[in-house]
Amino acid sequence: MSRAAVLTQTEVTLVSPAPGGSSDERPEPFAFLVSGAEQKGLRDVLKLGGRPPALATGEIALSSAVMKGQKLRRGQEIVVRGGHGRTTLKVAGTYHDPSHLFADQALVSPETMDRLDTNAVTRAVLVRGGTAEALNRAVAGVPGVRVLDRDAYVDAASQSQTRALRSTYVFVGMALLLALFGMATTVSMSVAERTREFGLLGAVGATTRQLRTIIRWEAATVVVLGTILGLAIAMGTLGMLHIMSGSSYLRPDPPWWLFPVVAAGAAVAALATSALPARRAAAVPVLEAAKAE
Repeated sequence: MSRAAVLTQTEVTLVSPAPGGSSDERPEPFAFLVSGAEQKGLRDVLKLGGRPPALATGEIALSSAVMKGQKLRRGQEIVVRGGHGRTTLKVAGTYHDPSHLFADQALVSPETMDRLDTNAVTRAVLVRGGTAEALNRAVAGVPGVRVLDRDAYVDAASQSQTRALRSTYVFVGMALLLALFGMATTVSMSVAERTREFGLLGAVGATTRQLRTIIRWEAATVVVLGTILGLAIAMGTLGMLHIMSGSSYLRPDPPWWLFPVVAAGAAVAALATSALPARRAAAVPVLEAAKAE
């Protein structure tokens, strides 16, 4: 092991200046997470964008999202409320944590962390060098400690952060199912209301295949328009959330395979919703169509 850094974390509340940069007191104060780490050798185990300076006691480095959202500036003094009451800190610099896992909002030295909360929980110990076997032997007597490489830690952290979002997949599936039933009902009603039209088309020589093709193209038009409108709304909403929050998680950067999958799903939906109505339209008798109002 060539380098190690202990990361602690606690939550504090911004007291002064008032949240959002206003001098007026607001009913909902801004709370954020502060990470504490030994400054010497921190860059060897954790890569941060913006290269924040080595923090002295009483200094704090804030992420660019927090700085922008709260309208703070470098060199400004702020007052936060932590586990030991109010503490005055000086904003020494700004940075960006690309991983959003270790120091996503604020960073201080261990001495400053003691001022904020002496009981701050140890979030992780970042280690550079050494083998997994040697590290496992070193922490064998410590309960609740696991040795993870970078990829395993990222997977574990991402799962814990996105677990609450998985329930939305159920609602998305229900919405898609309701949309399919809605499209099938719309196409079926359209065929039922145009019985005379389809019968007369058959009387003048339209084949069964041609009638089915008409229904399929009508269903495909509805599906294509709905798909384009849905994608535009989704990407626009995601872009607005990215601009407003500044989070890298909410950015309109879908994977390349998403659009072929959506196109294939739209094609299947068009065929599924038009199959039965197209068969009914092609089976309309000419005499029944002539008597239809």
